[in-house]
Amino acid sequence: SRPLVRKWTLDEYTSALNDPARTGDPEQGAAVFREALCIRCHRVGARGPAVGPDLSQVASRFSRRDILASILS
Repeated sequence: SRPLVRKWTLDEYTSALNDPARTGDPEQGAAVFREALCIRCHRVGARGPAVGPDLSQVASRFSRRDILASILS
């Protein structure tokens, strides 16, 4: 368990979300996905249980802003 450092808001990420040159780091994303315990419920590809929604193609169905809003809420 990690201590809460700051409660982030969606508006604080606006510039990063709107920057098309900004790309993700799959290895870093996988680590955060595991450490935040998302993998306990969500499936990505062949990994994780089928308890929560499958997130394999989430980026093709929703905008970056919508995905982040869902994570932060």
